[in-house]
Formats: sequence, C-alpha cells, structure tokens
Amino acid sequence: MKPETVALSMLALPILLVPVGLSQELQPKPPDSSKMEAKASPAIAWSEMQRPQPLSSATQTFTGTVVKLGDKYVLRTTDNATYQFDDPNKVKRFEAKLAQVRGETDATGKVIQIQNVEVWPADP
Repeated sequence: MKPETVALSMLALPILLVPVGLSQELQPKPPDSSKMEAKASPAIAWSEMQRPQPLSSATQTFTGTVVKLGDKYVLRTTDNATYQFDDPNKVKRFEAKLAQVRGETDATGKVIQIQNVEVWPADP
C-alpha cells in the first residue's frame, strides 16, 4: 500500500468514528427505577399537610346473604368473604336473605358504603 493511502486512511478513520461515538451519547437513558416504582404504586391523593388516603374505589356489586353478627350486619358472600355496612339500617330488613348490594368499599376494602340493596334474584 502506498504511504499516501495509509496516511489518508489514518485521517479518515477518526472522521468516520465521530458519528458513531456521538450517536451512542445521544441514546436516551433508561428510566430511573425508583420513578417507575412510584408510578406502579396505588393512587394516593394527599398533600404534605394530610395523611395519605387511597382514592375512592369504583362502584361494585356484591351478592351474598345478609347476616347479623352481634349488633352489626354483614354480607357473607358465597366464597365466605364478609363485608360490613356503613349504615346497618339500610340492610336490617334483608337479614337472612340473599341480597345484591351496590356500593363502594372504604380504604380497608371491608366496609361497603351502600348505594342500593335489593333481594337477589330480583323479583320479576
């Protein structure tokens, strides 16, 4: 190979490698994993002056038997889960009956804030 060709090749090599080096520097950095975990956590609505409170849940429908336990009424579902009621007076007349309850659960997921109660299956 001629010395001029070698010298030209040596000068051209850095010029060709600069775009490769720059493209690697311009690659986006992977997201910070701590920020990813924060996005995956349950939604919390709060300010620095308040204690964190989960956002209210969506309205759900629960089906089970209304049972009196002590001085409280609970809904016992077919899978033996039990839910208390925010207002026992609304379910008192459904005691020992199969009922469908529509409402939202509180932050614990164990107390139903009643919107509607009816005997199940509904009478035609």
